[in-house]
Amino acid sequence: MNKDSLQDKPTPRECNQQPFTSSAAEGALRDRCKVRLVLPPTIYAATGIETNIYFDNTVLAPNYRNYTFEASCDKGVQFDERWSVTPELHDIGNHPIELKVRDETGNAICLAQSTLHVSGNNRSIGDATTLLLIGDSLTSAGGYSRRLMELCDSERSLHLKLIGSQSFKYDAGLGEAQHEGHPGWKAQSFMTPPVPATPAQDSPFFNPVRNRDGCPRFDLVPYFQKINEGRPPNAVVTFLGTNDVFLETDESIEGCLDTMLGYYSAMFSERDTVKSCGRHPHLKRLV
Repeated sequence: MNKDSLQDKPTPRECNQQPFTSSAAEGALRDRCKVRLVLPPTIYAATGIETNIYFDNTVLAPNYRNYTFEASCDKGVQFDERWSVTPELHDIGNHPIELKVRDETGNAICLAQSTLHVSGNNRSIGDATTLLLIGDSLTSAGGYSRRLMELCDSERSLHLKLIGSQSFKYDAGLGEAQHEGHPGWKAQSFMTPPVPATPAQDSPFFNPVRNRDGCPRFDLVPYFQKINEGRPPNAVVTFLGTNDVFLETDESIEGCLDTMLGYYSAMFSERDTVKSCGRHPHLKRLV
């Protein structure tokens, strides 16, 4: 949540509409979007914790303020710059959410749909939930992982264990947390085979045992053996993109995004995930 979000005012219309049903007109609208509007298939939220969708992050446009955004959901409230919800216990479950974009004339030009999945924090105390954070300097700096650790530290039932080959030492009794944050890295960096001349820049996800053609191979099994006793994490958060798009222009950004998302897909493709985590069906990937 940015500093301005505490000062913005909710619009008069709350997002308390009934769950939507997709019509032929809405399907046609999605097919002919005039701006690139992106929502993840699932938006995860937890009871008692604020969750936001910032409109600036959903659309690829020079100035998102040239458009009007309409969020429709049976939960939450819409502000000028975002849609926000702080779920309660009775909200646990799935809630359809729709985001519509209108141009300066009021015409709807794009539509995207997703599902808000609300989980409770009343799980029983048991084994730790392991989490792998993959990212760049924003991950290695430890900012958002600190917030995660603080939230879990305040709830006895939320025993979180961060894993990775890198580490960050917190103060205030939070101890040390592992991660896979590498300053300056792009999505491509994690999918590039190691180069002997630059070992410090080698992706940790490549098996040192080479293929028949003599090349290192992408393989998560040795990685998990090294950092988590051979067990894959319960969840993976991928927080990349800043370095990928930093030098792009309006003309090149579309191709850059397609390339970046391609590396995302390759990093944890169904084949590699099943191969490395086959007996771990509850593995979650949050990008």
